[in-house]
Amino acid sequence: MRVWRGVLGFSLALLWAGGCGDDKPAADDTTQAADGDVTADGEDDAADTTTGPTAEQQAILGVPETASFTLSGLTAPVQVVRTEADIPHIYASSREDLARVLGFVQARDRFFFMDLQRRLGLGTISELLGTAGLASDVESRGTGMTYVTDRIVDHLSPEFTAYLAAFADGVNQYIEAVRQDALPAPTETQFAGLLGYDSPADMMKPFAVRDVVALVTVFMYSTNFETGDVGATAAAERVEGMFAGKTHEALRTAGYLGDLWNDVRPIFSGTNTTDGFGLTGDGATPSTGSSAGAGPGGARSPG
Repeated sequence: MRVWRGVLGFSLALLWAGGCGDDKPAADDTTQAADGDVTADGEDDAADTTTGPTAEQQAILGVPETASFTLSGLTAPVQVVRTEADIPHIYASSREDLARVLGFVQARDRFFFMDLQRRLGLGTISELLGTAGLASDVESRGTGMTYVTDRIVDHLSPEFTAYLAAFADGVNQYIEAVRQDALPAPTETQFAGLLGYDSPADMMKPFAVRDVVALVTVFMYSTNFETGDVGATAAAERVEGMFAGKTHEALRTAGYLGDLWNDVRPIFSGTNTTDGFGLTGDGATPSTGSSAGAGPGGARSPG
């Protein structure tokens, strides 16, 4: 895996899983590059028998190389270009190669945030912080985030499971690099001793597919779930005037109420048997409370 830093003069396709934190490596944290990329079977660039690089690939190769890492499991060389704001753009020959490098790169930039997020989704923050995280774990499990995570894992396709497993492996290879002092640990782990850990690497628990899915569960929760009566009431009060003054105001409002506000679907079909929560039975027939004429707060679930 090679890393370049620079600004490219053409449009780049961004492949990025998001996150925030302060443990991003500085722009000059790696300055020496290896002689060539190493694939899973030990072959270097000279053994590559694929067709010649495209114009876009040539442009990437023209950006100064600043680092080279060897990751096990890769089937071909992978390029990572960091542009403005240190945003990584990853170019790989296969989905699993992409996932493995994405896991490595994202963990290197955002591991502590990822760790807290997956622990929030699994209700295991107290495992890291002790009693200080217990209330959060109780809430996470009480609102069903752990249950939703396991439901998603149970329904993953073999192909997507392999993709997520490769992502987790990339994260774990970063953890191992920290353990071997080959890469710096996240800055937040400098307090590992205060939490009872012998070293920063000891508090960096490896990732599995379930942990990766937990990241998604937290995102789903934060963007789609509201447990507070105040928040639900405020949202309901905004519905009536949402399309005020717009063309076909009544039609827009009716469509919104029927298609969105009163249509709360389960994650998987056939799992919702409660009337009045958007769908009933096999998950294919709208309940009577989901009609376009229903008003806000009537048929919608409390969430």
